[in-house]
Amino acid sequence: MKSFQIQKIILISFSLAIFLFSCSEKEDQLFDVKEEVIPQTADIKDTPVLTFNTRADYDAIFTNPQLLEDKSKANKSFVSLKSRIDGFRSGDGLRNSTLQILEDTLFEGYGMLPKILNKDRIVKIGKHYIKIDLLEERALVLKEEHADQYTDLAASNIENENIMLFSTNDEVLELLSIGSTGKVQRIKNSCGDPTAVRKNCDPFSYNGNRRRLKAKVVYQRAAIYFSVLANAKAEKRRLRIWSRDRNATCNTNYDFRFGLKCGRAYNEQGSVFSSSGEATYRPYEGTTSLAYYRLAADLSSSNASRILSCLIQDNF
Repeated sequence: MKSFQIQKIILISFSLAIFLFSCSEKEDQLFDVKEEVIPQTADIKDTPVLTFNTRADYDAIFTNPQLLEDKSKANKSFVSLKSRIDGFRSGDGLRNSTLQILEDTLFEGYGMLPKILNKDRIVKIGKHYIKIDLLEERALVLKEEHADQYTDLAASNIENENIMLFSTNDEVLELLSIGSTGKVQRIKNSCGDPTAVRKNCDPFSYNGNRRRLKAKVVYQRAAIYFSVLANAKAEKRRLRIWSRDRNATCNTNYDFRFGLKCGRAYNEQGSVFSSSGEATYRPYEGTTSLAYYRLAADLSSSNASRILSCLIQDNF
């Protein structure tokens, strides 16, 4: 947990640096922006969410991602969290509050999740509106019968007694299916499987002062989304800011073994190569957490002076 808190601090510091750099590049735009308070949320009628009628409908997008793309396109007024993050990266999001930008960028690297959530970080699954808050490591849930209180959910108003709180470590959809109101922290499985905890490895390899390899190997837990990631990203420095070097090569070699909670066991080995500065290996993403896992990865790049090796495992 301590390492995750440190990682969040580093993420926030890095995102703030990017924000300030974006501001300097968009200086001409900033002079035209009047000081104003931008509301974070809107009424549900004005803030469309993706709706999955059942748990099965939601599970299906992880085996067939095209279903998510089709659903997003069908809802023409839907604005995903990913779209807002992309807007910030291109400089179009400078009107958003700094805290809001920093909270949003924590979702970068979470695969399909930013495409599922709307700009308030909310999705509707079954009869519940669910907000994911990675910064506070919590999920906030509101029953559809209280949809008129959507603004409170979007604003994370936990004083509202109708908003239920869960940990992002929990399988929230499973907890809701057994009638939990947020007080249950762990599910007692009939199969007796344990629940694996989050582990991560985030080393760097520098090649001089202006080029480096940034590696990330992590088991991600986000209440309605669980995933494993091994990522090698080549970066270059400009004006003290590190950004992706699209002219560099990256390679990720992996050996991964894991078991789904109360489910199948898997193992696979291989490699991912990229000539555009980033090589990503994501062997699993879904709504079921892992019972155990072991991921060994060697990550390399033309921007690095050495190969980086990572090993994360739990209950293995």
